[in-house]
Formats: sequence, structure tokens, C-alpha cells
Amino acid sequence: MLFRCAALFGLALAIPVEKRAIPDYYSQADGQIIKNPTSTTGLTPLTLTLTSAGGLIDQANRICYTVVATGQLQCSTPVITQPVTQTGFSNINGNLAQNGNTVFYQCETVGGQANNFHIYNHNDGEICFQTTIPLGSPIAAATTAATKAASTVVVVTAVRTSTVTTSGRTSTVVLTSTFTTTRAVTVVVTRTSTTLRPATTTAKAGAAAPTVVAASTAAPTSPNLYPRLIVPVVTGQGAQGTKFFVTVNSNTKSDLLFDVAANSGYKTCTLVGRFPVGGSPTSSGAYGSAQIQASLLTTNINTSTSAASQPAVKTDLGTRAAGTATNGANAVYASFAVTAGQSYSIALTAVSGSINLFEDYNAPVVGYTLNCV
Repeated sequence: MLFRCAALFGLALAIPVEKRAIPDYYSQADGQIIKNPTSTTGLTPLTLTLTSAGGLIDQANRICYTVVATGQLQCSTPVITQPVTQTGFSNINGNLAQNGNTVFYQCETVGGQANNFHIYNHNDGEICFQTTIPLGSPIAAATTAATKAASTVVVVTAVRTSTVTTSGRTSTVVLTSTFTTTRAVTVVVTRTSTTLRPATTTAKAGAAAPTVVAASTAAPTSPNLYPRLIVPVVTGQGAQGTKFFVTVNSNTKSDLLFDVAANSGYKTCTLVGRFPVGGSPTSSGAYGSAQIQASLLTTNINTSTSAASQPAVKTDLGTRAAGTATNGANAVYASFAVTAGQSYSIALTAVSGSINLFEDYNAPVVGYTLNCV
């Protein structure tokens, strides 16, 4: 009798545990999730599958995650290169949850896509509405089986192959039987993981002041670092909180907070403004046109930063054309020295003109990034 216990244990405890079609939700070709689209052309009805390790995959077997910088829920394989959270998913009272939170927000897209809503884990104040993602009734105990290594009830299927001779004829008979046993089972779950940067990193007191390196004339090819906070600073008004849009005009600055991961080893960063012709999946390409000055600040901003509390300027990184004035080129500012594990804040001020754009990490990238080496 052949017992295929090891294989059966692995399959029973590591496979996806809940697969549900999600009404009113669709998946774009790039893996972004959209709710109640005005048109379903080019979209696929969304199906989400919870795994026993707290992961989530969609109908195309792409890994789902929330992006640390923006909070957007989307799916892709491979996972994008910036920090994401791809675990902690569960079914709570019939709704999708991440880290125990079932509240998501549907935020209206830009670029002529009125009434199309992408999904985020927080409200950025830009035409957002609270929502939930329905999964239906949970499957009992399905999400805890993968973590048990003590006495566990396991259903084992035994396969026995016998050769039987009857009236001169020989035939092979496969007999299958099922029984229940209680035994200790050690489960090893193999999954792809992404090293996450802390979402609350701040500059350390007494850190060396950044120094300016000669300005570059070509866009760097190193990976993009995206702002964790985008805080508009409006003349004569109080704190505006963090947004997804970079808005710069005669009355409004945009302050950006970037985190340099402790394990990155980066020593120098360059600010780059990216304004691709034709926009991106969430941008029409109508950015406005301006001359934008970038300034490194002496201390870091937060969501309470206002015109009255904005930090002083430490270093001028230069003034560059932005938006449609660049004709699709990158606006490359001066580089500055950084220390891994620290955060840096940059203020964008309009010398002339104005821009308003959705900071978008989907290709082609739109907005302001740090490129570090």
C-alpha cells in the first residue's frame, strides 16, 4: 500500500483556501482594480483567492498587494519594485480585510475616466468613498490550518494497487480508501516575499546635513523612490493632509517626503520630474505647464504641515520646466547626499505657471521620484 502523505499534507495545507468572484469589481490589464466602471471594455471580472498564508491572488494568478506609498490595492506578477504589503489578507464577516481592517476606499480616477474608481486602503480626500470588498461567508478554519504544527487531524487518502487474476484474465485494480488520523504535522509554506520599508521612518536627530552634488543632465536609470507623503501647502490656509496629486501654482506648494530604506546602501539621490507624452493609465497627460523650483528642507514634513509650519529651505536643487513644457522629457534636478535609513523632504514651488498631476507609479511613471545610487 502506497501512502502519499507528504504530498497530501502539503496540498491540503498550502493551497488557496477561498476563491470568490467579486460583484461590481473588475481588473484592468495592468492589474489595477476598478469598481463600477462606466464601460467594461477591456476589463475582466475580478476574482480574488485568499491563500492559507494570508496572501491574495486574482483570476490571472497575479499577486495582490497594497502599495506602501499610495495605499492602492492592485495585483501583478512580478510585484512592482517599490515597497508593498502583500500579506495579512483575510475574510472577516464576509468582507476582504488586510491586517484586520475591512474598510477600503474607492477613489475616482483622473484623465477623463469619471465614475471609475480604483481601490485604496485610506481616504486621500480626492473624491473618495468608503467601501467594502465582499467575499461572502468565510470557509471555517481555512485560514489557520497553515500555521498549525501541533497535533492536527489529517484526512489521508491511501492508494493501493493490486493485480487480480480471474478466469484466466489478469486486470489491475486501484483501491482507494480514506481514514482519519491524529498526528503532529510540520508545515513548510513557501511563498514570495518582499522586504518592506518602515512606513513611519523619520530622519534621525543629528544626522549630517545633505550636501549638493553637481546637477545631472540625463535621467538616472536607478529604481524610482516614490513620495510617502504629498502635502499641499496653501497660502493662508491650515494643514491639508496628504494627497495623491502634486499641485503647484501661485498659491500652493507641494511638499514631498521620501524614505531611503535602511538596507538600500544609497548614498546619493536625484530628484526627477516625469511627464510622459500621452499620460499613463490614470492620467490624460494634461499636466499643466510651469517652471518648478525644488528645495531640500531642513527638517521633515508631516500630514500637519501648513504654510505656517513649513520647514525652512536647506538647499536649492534648481528650477526646471515641468508638465507639458517638457515635451515628454524628464526634469532632472541637482543630486544630494543621503544616508540610508533616513527621510528627506522636498518643496516644489511655482516660479511661473502651474501643474496638477496624479503621482502614478504605473508605467509610464508620472510625477516626482527620487533616483538613488
